Amino acid sequence: LLNTLATFDGANDADSCSGSGSIRVTVDPNTANFGSFSQCATVVPDTPYYFGYHYVQAQSNGVECDVRFFSGTTCSGSPLSVSVFQSISYTVGSWLTNQGSLTSPTTAGSATIFCQLGGIGPAWFDQIYLNTVNRF
Repeated sequence: LLNTLATFDGANDADSCSGSGSIRVTVDPNTANFGSFSQCATVVPDTPYYFGYHYVQAQSNGVECDVRFFSGTTCSGSPLSVSVFQSISYTVGSWLTNQGSLTSPTTAGSATIFCQLGGIGPAWFDQIYLNTVNRF
């Protein structure tokens, strides 16, 4: 799910794959509303997972993603846990990587990946994954 400040950008891609593209996020300076997107996925309880993403930013401002585990399969209600993967970097114009590991709670049935811009922007996200294998 993309909010109005997150759009598909077919011209920018972490691996320069034609037609693949990335998600571009911006901020509305009038409302301080940050571009964001999310995706719900089913998960297996008490299982090690790897999460990662590539990103590039036009200004040094940082981006952030988090993984929220839920007890049902619809990513609704109060999260059982939240793991934040924040990327604060002064590097602009080059694709960077952020990744880490986490374990799903014993009663988890789904997880939401939520990513957003952390500053003025814009920024682009690509190859976002939540998997039991640590790779893009």
